[in-house]
Amino acid sequence: MTINDLIDALTDARYELGGDAHVRIGHQPSWPLCEVVDAVRVLAAEEVEMPPEELSPEEEAERAEQMLDDQRRNPRVCWIVAGGHPPPPESPYAPEGLWDRDWR
Repeated sequence: MTINDLIDALTDARYELGGDAHVRIGHQPSWPLCEVVDAVRVLAAEEVEMPPEELSPEEEAERAEQMLDDQRRNPRVCWIVAGGHPPPPESPYAPEGLWDRDWR
């Protein structure tokens, strides 16, 4: 799922439920649990620092290839951080059918 896919899904949910509805994370389909959303974080690929000296065209090409390799190994990811189970009296369990494609 991309950020745009998530925004579309959340926009639909906001239209259906209202903007003050709680957001939960469901996980472990075989023993469904839920958690509250604590934060959204971005993890970016580490950037290769350019040295202050001039680089030859070959060195620049090698450095660019190294940066591309780093980005392929460590792509930019948006993380939704789970913050533990919801507070009582809310259940820590997610609905069993949450992973069914046609569940609403």
